Amino acid sequence: MTQPLRVGQELEVEITGLALHGEGVAALGERELLVPGLFPGERARVRIEALARRRPLAHGRLRTLLEPSPDRREPPCMRNNRRD
Repeated sequence: MTQPLRVGQELEVEITGLALHGEGVAALGERELLVPGLFPGERARVRIEALARRRPLAHGRLRTLLEPSPDRREPPCMRNNRRD
């Protein structure tokens, strides 16, 4: 049995898809983890920021990009490069 997720926990994940609003999606057992700024095929270290109470969903924040997607590009506008 896997240990339950905690807010503040850091994990290494592989992004397997995109959510409706463009967040990267990783599978964590029965939960889905949504992380803005990541693309399918990327591996990253992320921090758990929030856990949904009624749905098997978690939200995370990118800490370190370990393996970027070959499709990743620098944004043409500096305003799009913020990570707050």
